Amino acid sequence: MSKIEFNVAESRNGLPIIEAVIDGKALLLHSKYDPVKEAERFIDSMKEKIEAADHILFYGAGMGYHIKAFFERYPEKIASVYEPFEVIADITVQHKNKTKFPMSLLEHYIVLREDDLTLQTLSVFNGDLNHKFEIIVLPSYGKWQDEKLRDFVETFKKIVDTKKGNIASTLVYSRRWTINALINLPKTLKHQNLLIEKKDYFKGKPVIIVSAGPSLSEEIENLRKIKNDGTAYIFSVGSAYKALIKEDIYPDAICTYDPQNHNYAVFKELVENSIDTIPMIYGTTVGFETVGYYNGPKLYFPVSQDKITSHFHNDSQVTVYDATTIAIVTLQILNLLDVSKVILVGQNLAFKQDKYYAEGIKRYDEKKKEASDNTANERDLQKTFEIEDVHGGTVLTNDEFRRMKADMENYLSIMEIPVINTTNGGAAIIGTNFKRLDELMEEELTNKIVVDEWWKSNFEHSSFPLNKAFLKKYHKSFESLNQQHSNLMVFIKEFSQTVQKLKDNQIQRKLVKFDALFQDYHNNIFYQTTILPIAQLAFEKLKSQNQLILAITDKKRKAEKVIGVYTKYLQKCHCIYFEIAPIVSNYTLPRLYELDLVKNYVANSEVFHFEGNWNNRFLPEKESVQKDFSEKERITLYRKKKLEDKVLFPKVFVETTQKGAKIKFRFKGKNLSLYGFNNKNKEIKLNIQIDQMERMVIIKGHKVDNLENYIRSSFFSIKNLNNINHHVTVEVLSDNPNFLFDGIEVDKLGPAYHIHEED
Repeated sequence: MSKIEFNVAESRNGLPIIEAVIDGKALLLHSKYDPVKEAERFIDSMKEKIEAADHILFYGAGMGYHIKAFFERYPEKIASVYEPFEVIADITVQHKNKTKFPMSLLEHYIVLREDDLTLQTLSVFNGDLNHKFEIIVLPSYGKWQDEKLRDFVETFKKIVDTKKGNIASTLVYSRRWTINALINLPKTLKHQNLLIEKKDYFKGKPVIIVSAGPSLSEEIENLRKIKNDGTAYIFSVGSAYKALIKEDIYPDAICTYDPQNHNYAVFKELVENSIDTIPMIYGTTVGFETVGYYNGPKLYFPVSQDKITSHFHNDSQVTVYDATTIAIVTLQILNLLDVSKVILVGQNLAFKQDKYYAEGIKRYDEKKKEASDNTANERDLQKTFEIEDVHGGTVLTNDEFRRMKADMENYLSIMEIPVINTTNGGAAIIGTNFKRLDELMEEELTNKIVVDEWWKSNFEHSSFPLNKAFLKKYHKSFESLNQQHSNLMVFIKEFSQTVQKLKDNQIQRKLVKFDALFQDYHNNIFYQTTILPIAQLAFEKLKSQNQLILAITDKKRKAEKVIGVYTKYLQKCHCIYFEIAPIVSNYTLPRLYELDLVKNYVANSEVFHFEGNWNNRFLPEKESVQKDFSEKERITLYRKKKLEDKVLFPKVFVETTQKGAKIKFRFKGKNLSLYGFNNKNKEIKLNIQIDQMERMVIIKGHKVDNLENYIRSSFFSIKNLNNINHHVTVEVLSDNPNFLFDGIEVDKLGPAYHIHEED
């Protein structure tokens, strides 16, 4: 490596410049005649690139003359600096008063303080990668340190590639992460948190992660002995359990976290063979179909992509970060459980004699169009290459396995618990030590440490860890968000119609007012936990555009940009709201309240007595659901729709189009809420009689063509009644109504009765 020294010299017009002495040879980083003019010419030569970009990243600042010239010509652009030499950065700061280096205008000023550039050094740019970047190298820097420049470009490219990968995952899964968390939530609150309630069972004990790689087949008898002797806990990941149960080996747990709707199929063999004694450990964002499909014991762990669940718990929650494979997620879990060691079995991350999986696990054959055996298909074997195996030889792998291996190694680099890889013939994994499983059994796995039925509950199910205070806040914010959106859109519409007539100070006041309205919207709890995670990419783009807006000096142009950018974002959020709101209102909130607070009775419940012409109305309208469908047939229909990734719940309204139609029932308790809606574009009147008290209720009209989008809301509520039996009558008073009754909500301990039913 060349020896480099930096000195401060003086140009002929008296400005400081930097001299680099490389192996005794001097090189000026700026013009010795007029560094300012030189910098201006350089920026002019970059005009086309600069104007096509949002964010200019200057590689090398020197004394910063070209940075100053840039901001003078492009005051509304964003710029950052990466300075690869700490000595130069110190010189630049020392002389900035004389050079007028505009450090305060830079978005980021990154100085390489160590010899080696890392991803962490450039991670500050993660939030800016929605901008169109242009890297501009100060010419004098490119002549004598190509290696540093190449290292910088490659590292920055990795940051961009990682961002692209995160964007791709978010695009594919963000909707699913939130929907799964919402639907799983009421069940999750009934299950135990593995990381908190079961830590004592695993702390200081060995745990085996069994993966589905082909080498698993070689360890079946060893695993059978470990299971029989109880010398280590066996956690199965992915499809590995299929190979185990085929050999009558039941793992101590099966771990799952895939958010996709078809993930339930992983558990098909268990359900079809009526195996329901193996605990399933699931991430809170796992496909909700999976949680409902498997009937065995379940424990959960909160996932970082779930922004909802932890808020609804009274106790603190430990989060596991999302990862590319369930094996990496399970490594995190075991690290948090403080196990003594982790043992990897079947973690090949490579092929073995053209085998993709272990025996007993089928791989989809694209030619046969079916799952056949464990052989790798043609696509798996395309673009394969050799890497080092655990024995120091080589093994065949592909890009998919290579990425998994790299991700696992990244996580292993921060783990303190020893990880032993026993995968015979698998890829060498940095951060693990290889040892044969039979040797490990003989030397270390000698005593029984497994507690039988460790998964059984230790707490009373009558007391759920539901944070009732947050539930009420969440519900309130859910109901208010739509109005907050309307307020913003009304303001934007009025602003856009008058902006050209307003003076600059008036525009500024409007912008301040808009910012306050948007902050109220942005701080809404329902938006933060439920809408924003799905709109995350759009919000990141909004923040990036906001950076550009802040630099605009012309008030009218700034206002027009704000109106355009925020209108698009708010419309995106509103679309998400109307997709998510039916799930929240019809499923999540009612079931959360039922955990500890209320009891719901659906419209076709036997507690209601109907007078007049009433008919059942099933969801969805487009499905032909016969009135004589059994409950099993109806559930089968809706399960079929769920597997198409269309979230629908079995729901029925009782509908009338007759004036004078009545609903009668009795209930005991202090509180009552009635649910339903007016499916016409004109209001209807209802008379509600509770004992001797009568109330007139007017329901505004809102015709809904697609009842799948129905958002459950109460048309009448009353609280603090005497805790006695009450007689209720709801009568339709309007001509030609179209009233759909949804059901009622009463106190948890206050049941509802049919009018002819005895107490």
